[in-house]
Amino acid sequence: MGAGQVLEFPTVREIVDVQAEGVDEGATATVLDVAGGTVHVTVARTMSGRPIRLEPGARLRFTWRDGRTMVAAPGELVAVELGEEPRWEVRVLGPVEQTQRRNAVRADLRLPVIVTTGGIERTGTTLDLSEGGARLLLEEEPADRDGRPVRASGDAMRLALDLDGETMTDEVRLVRRYPREDGRWEASVRFTALTERQEDAVRRRVFAELRAQAASGVS
Repeated sequence: MGAGQVLEFPTVREIVDVQAEGVDEGATATVLDVAGGTVHVTVARTMSGRPIRLEPGARLRFTWRDGRTMVAAPGELVAVELGEEPRWEVRVLGPVEQTQRRNAVRADLRLPVIVTTGGIERTGTTLDLSEGGARLLLEEEPADRDGRPVRASGDAMRLALDLDGETMTDEVRLVRRYPREDGRWEASVRFTALTERQEDAVRRRVFAELRAQAASGVS
């Protein structure tokens, strides 16, 4: 692998998706260092927090974001290094190539939200969350100053989400509404312009929630 291609690898402490040969469940790892054609990452863990056990020689595929583009590269596990922070030594087997967007991992998660349409705010909470979007439950149906409600697929709203004490904002688009009998408004929305940092923050929060649920026996 050429030096120019190695430079395209994620920076230290960046999170990458890992697909391992013979393992059906997706996982993530953190990049520890990149040197030549070798990458050291933390031992990959599934969304439930379970470390993946592999033997040297196993084939891997890393996927990560380069700007707004998803890219991937194949690798081979060379060694499992034990210690305070167990790690994998991985030999990169091919060039970094553009790939399809990774599947967004979703978790049942309740976080405060404010939805704004035409200057009118509605408060509520998420019911689930992923880096691709969220399912929302609002106290009232969102509508603009003229009373026009948000009902059509693709309608735009401004979402402010309280993510562990930090407010994340984005324009979202309505995907689907769900009928309710209690007067509240439930719908799925998709994010349209999250930054790379925001997407990674959402993803970390989702994985943390899934691990917490797994530890407490919640499926």
